[in-house]
Amino acid sequence: MDLDIFFNNLLFYVFGALAIVMGLLVIFKKNPVTSAVCMGLSFASTAAILFILGAHFLGVIQLLVYTGAIMVLIVFIVMMMNIKEAEMSYRRPLPIALGILVAVLLIAQVSNVAVSIPSIPPATAQTSANSSPKAAPQVILPEINPAAVAKQFPENSKLRQLTEKGEFPDTSLLGYTLFSKYNATIMIVSLVLLAAAVGVVALSRKVSSR
Repeated sequence: MDLDIFFNNLLFYVFGALAIVMGLLVIFKKNPVTSAVCMGLSFASTAAILFILGAHFLGVIQLLVYTGAIMVLIVFIVMMMNIKEAEMSYRRPLPIALGILVAVLLIAQVSNVAVSIPSIPPATAQTSANSSPKAAPQVILPEINPAAVAKQFPENSKLRQLTEKGEFPDTSLLGYTLFSKYNATIMIVSLVLLAAAVGVVALSRKVSSR
């Protein structure tokens, strides 16, 4: 086995186990700040798995959105509410029953999705002549015309030049789409988040005794 493949598999299982352990510690830790730190480590481990699998863009989004923004929000709420220690309700039957019910429903839903994945249509599948009849068919995807895609971008722009060469920068294309086609939606959401942040700061201020 190649050494690089061995280390990639090893790191995949190490970060996968770390993500699972940190996720369990989020549930069983009594201190909410410790739970938040464990959640951040679980998010970071998931991002590391995405990097190992070659999904670098998704890994960066995982770090920025979950490990960055959501973790800061959770820690800020914990500090604002001044929660010292959470009361664990292990002996209460209702929370245990609800937890088991949610877990069973989640497993059933994932199993249903996995079983109901449609098979490859015969028109889009091709089997090699040298392969056995039981071999997995090869999916033929439609060809992408770079010239047609490049016409969507302004002339002499970097995106148009790269697209005409057959290169498709995912991050640049996503940013261009968000801030051109969905610019108004992004601005509205930004204003709503800004209003929410100002409201949280106003609510968290301590009233002066004077």
